[in-house]
Amino acid sequence: MLKPAFFRKFACFLITLTIILSLNKFYAYAHVDVAGEEPEDIKVTIVEPDLFPAKTPLTIWLEVKDKETNKTEESLDILVNVKDSKGNDILNTRAEPKKIEGEEINYIFEITFPSSGEYKILYEFLHDDEKESFTFPIIVSEPLNQPGFTLSPTLKTGVIIVGALLLAAAVFFLFTKRFKELMILFAVSAVAGIVGYSLIVTISSGALKSGVVTCLEDGRCFWTAHIHAYLAIEACGEKKLLPSEVGPLAKVHTHEEQNVFHWHDRLPYDTQKKEILDTKPLTLGSSFDDIGIPFDKGNAFDLKDGDKCPNKEVGTWRMFVNGKQNDEFRDYIWQDRDVILLIFGNKSPSEVEENLKINPIKFPALGRG
Repeated sequence: MLKPAFFRKFACFLITLTIILSLNKFYAYAHVDVAGEEPEDIKVTIVEPDLFPAKTPLTIWLEVKDKETNKTEESLDILVNVKDSKGNDILNTRAEPKKIEGEEINYIFEITFPSSGEYKILYEFLHDDEKESFTFPIIVSEPLNQPGFTLSPTLKTGVIIVGALLLAAAVFFLFTKRFKELMILFAVSAVAGIVGYSLIVTISSGALKSGVVTCLEDGRCFWTAHIHAYLAIEACGEKKLLPSEVGPLAKVHTHEEQNVFHWHDRLPYDTQKKEILDTKPLTLGSSFDDIGIPFDKGNAFDLKDGDKCPNKEVGTWRMFVNGKQNDEFRDYIWQDRDVILLIFGNKSPSEVEENLKINPIKFPALGRG
């Protein structure tokens, strides 16, 4: 006979799982900057979604923050007007306030864009008794037709074997009246199935590595992605930190995490050659330029090759990407979840690589954005 305590624990487990899955939507935020100049006292940003696909119901999230206090503005009455490239009204509505992450307020509205193309989202509201107007230019696109997800023969065989074993275990527990074990088996199988399917689909689609390619009706195509790189920087044995919350949101920038580059935008893409036409925005040199830090081969921050450390040893800048030496420096095109070590000192490349094998640098946990 199952005890009531077991059912309570099982119910708590299911509730916790539901909460975790529902909060997953807040793990990836896009950021769209307003066109033109912002007022001095407030910052307005579209924080979600990452992409704007056509013919799909979307919820658009607007964040309005006081620049001095960095707190969200509440109780705003925000009017929304969406126009297509010809200036035709697509939608007139109000953005409703909605709490996220416990306390912060975002303003949301729902829309289904009828087709791909260029659109403008216009927001109007009163702030400190003054009328404020903001325009966000966006591109709505339709994804390229890609083959659907299919299981490889090996994976199919594995799924069949695992399914058969789970079925046999379920029958055994049922006939031996071991209902507690049966319920645990169902719960674990459900969680494993959800997580496993999500991972397989994501990895198979290539989205983690390559972003998403979308094309407009006029034939222009773009590669769109939301990617990050971690930079471990050491000079004369001391760690160096990049400034937080710097860089334009439409280019490489930083947030609250230490030494993490963020980039979420689109770049022109050639569908025939299957390549990005302009990779300069993702070069390490351009990325450091975006956040206002001097960086070049042999000359970075306030040190250049040949300078002496406090211990009188002559130092040299070296770069390592994912544990391997890399001499591209400014020209290196970084990729999602790269771990880049910049080190100034007198250690040889082989010494550094050997140390990285023993003590690899882990990619940090990411916050919002």
